Amino acid sequence: ASIRRVRVDNYFFNPDISTKGDVFTVATKLQIIRPLDVMTNAINENTQNRLDNLQNIVAEKLSSHVRAQTADKGEEITFTYAMHNISDEAVTLTIKETLPTQLEWVSGGTVQGNQLVWRVTVPAHGRASVSYTAKVKSTVAYGTTIQSTESYVGGVRVKCEPITVNKKLTTDQQNALIQAGKDLLENGSSLSGLALVNDLYKQATGIENIFGTNDFLTVTEGDQGCFAYYMTYSSKNIYKLNAEGSYAKMLAPSLYGGYRLWASEFANDRTRLAKVQDLQVGDILLGRTSSSQAVFMWLGEDIGFISMSTKKADTIAPADRLERLLAYGYYYAIMRPIQG
Repeated sequence: ASIRRVRVDNYFFNPDISTKGDVFTVATKLQIIRPLDVMTNAINENTQNRLDNLQNIVAEKLSSHVRAQTADKGEEITFTYAMHNISDEAVTLTIKETLPTQLEWVSGGTVQGNQLVWRVTVPAHGRASVSYTAKVKSTVAYGTTIQSTESYVGGVRVKCEPITVNKKLTTDQQNALIQAGKDLLENGSSLSGLALVNDLYKQATGIENIFGTNDFLTVTEGDQGCFAYYMTYSSKNIYKLNAEGSYAKMLAPSLYGGYRLWASEFANDRTRLAKVQDLQVGDILLGRTSSSQAVFMWLGEDIGFISMSTKKADTIAPADRLERLLAYGYYYAIMRPIQG
């Protein structure tokens, strides 16, 4: 039950000028606290259950769709309960899951009414896991967030990252987009930037003008852009999310951010840490500083990012590219054109 607190105002840095990348070289504070050592008021039921039933069990609920990936209607999602026993004795646990109303059960677990149930023994110093698969109902509206709130291990509630339901490229469209990217690397193109994005998406999906305009600043700034000017701070323009803009619908869930201010300045969109597993084939990465604009397309692990300006495979490692994107001055965005 120990809690680790790290203040990481300066966690996001510009790799081009920073000499150190370890979070502990830039964190300003580090604490590890044990609340129960000083807790005087009554412990709530869930905490008491955790102390009584899961004292030596580390339990978590995982999803095949991580936080920033989206699931389309009819798509299957696999959920896994993973348990690690750190004690010297085997522990037997009951796992219960009430299926979210947006999902239809496919397989896994024993169905009892509207619940899925497992009885699992986790060996001493060992691990165990159980899984079930469900698919998104065709009646679920795009933009819906699926969050299971009735998932219990040993009577203790656990949960995983919520999943957003949205339109996404089919497997055939993804493969066609990957092939279009390979053709681009081999043959080049007279187009660049968002015009090139439009062309690649047209080849893969048949849809004309995924972006209604080829102008970078129109897509990212202004009335219909995904960001709006907020203020000037220390001679820097600050932008925040423009949720009403047409292109905001293309933003990958949580993967966008405005210019990073100091901790005392919290009015802008805060930076999010993106990882490669958050991405889906066809995602577009955009970033802008005062002097440059960047557009990259993600085509999966085998290809990585392709620069829409140089029309070449990105030579920067994907993890480093994401880190650099997050360090962009005015804002950055990771967009899924098909969902908007």
